[in-house]
Amino acid sequence: MNRLATHWLSVQQPSASNMKPIKVSSANHSNIQRELDRVNGRATNSVMSSSQVSIHAAKAESSLLELVGLKKYACGAKITAHSGQPVARSYDYRRVATRIKLERRSSGWWITDISRITLNTYQAGETAIFLTPVQDQLAISLLRARYCISKPAISRETSTPPSESSAGLS
Repeated sequence: MNRLATHWLSVQQPSASNMKPIKVSSANHSNIQRELDRVNGRATNSVMSSSQVSIHAAKAESSLLELVGLKKYACGAKITAHSGQPVARSYDYRRVATRIKLERRSSGWWITDISRITLNTYQAGETAIFLTPVQDQLAISLLRARYCISKPAISRETSTPPSESSAGLS
């Protein structure tokens, strides 16, 4: 997220920054929803539900495996996701939403933070992925393995250096 966007993104209370990480799984559905309800308070529009958290985790897994290839390289990646759709102008350019932070561990995705935030136009629904330096290098190498660089054809006119007579030196 760029500096300007960060300036407009203000975190409001309550936040679950001191929360114990929760594994994203169907068994923890009620625990996740309880924590979301605590953070969101009475807000019901444009906030995240536990089923949406599961969807974000599944999309994050797919995106991450596309970047790093194998699950054994996935540990350590992080995702930040905002709830909702882009903010309509009728909302005076601001709206309350939920931001979750997920971390990929060996056993799957874990929620490490849930915050209630205020979004401006076009910030809702954003998702950002954060890779470790090793994952970054792996993603670059996998990308480069998918393409070849062609050398431009060299024509005779461009391959020979200009002669002194053609440069007007006689």
